[in-house]
Amino acid sequence: MYADGLVTQPVVLLHHGVATVAPRDDHSSLFVTDEQLDAQLQHLIRHGWRPIDLSTLLSGAAPTRSFLVTFDDGYASVLERAAPRLRDAGVPAVVFVPAGMIACTTGVPERILDADELGTLVSDFGFEVGAHGFDHRRLVGLDDEQLRRQTAGARERLRDALGVAPRAFAYPHGAVDDRARAAVHDAGYEVGFATHDAIGRHAQPRVALYRRDSMTVFRVKLRLAGPNSSTVRKWGAWARRRPGRWRS
Repeated sequence: MYADGLVTQPVVLLHHGVATVAPRDDHSSLFVTDEQLDAQLQHLIRHGWRPIDLSTLLSGAAPTRSFLVTFDDGYASVLERAAPRLRDAGVPAVVFVPAGMIACTTGVPERILDADELGTLVSDFGFEVGAHGFDHRRLVGLDDEQLRRQTAGARERLRDALGVAPRAFAYPHGAVDDRARAAVHDAGYEVGFATHDAIGRHAQPRVALYRRDSMTVFRVKLRLAGPNSSTVRKWGAWARRRPGRWRS
């Protein structure tokens, strides 16, 4: 159920891609390895965590120890490497895509999936597609017209490309303020995801996971984000903002 506008409270995991690039080319440590993703999923399931989809999260009826997997940016490796692993493990996921950058190349050595590939994620692998802005621009500080383009415009573009309007929004760079949150709400999204800060239904927190994170770090992040951990949430948010602190 909802309390004070917050979901109580599955853990929402944030990935970007699964490594097909050398570490030297992954300057921001965005791409976990195949082995890391497998180990994370195995740990969760072995310890009684239950995977959920976006509909279950939105229903407010998620089990206490539950998790939702999300991917930002829509990189090719989500389809090529992550999706088969998640399907084999029985884990649904949400991929958030900058609506105006479908099929584009990026500043990292992976392209963003095209519309047909995003459709394959939905039809063959049980993914849901959400919006990640229009062109991956920070929403904080934009004027009203630009905010609408990044939120309502992104929703319209994805609806046109995929035939279904997205229900969820993830803030590019995790940057959110009250105006951005209001724009996401007004654009018709049912839920929004930030990175660390919890500011209600339209800016819920996620646990960001990086290639540099060891399994020890993963377990610490999971524990800090998990249910019944309110006494350490503030410290956990501080630590998650500094992933380099936890290098193995």
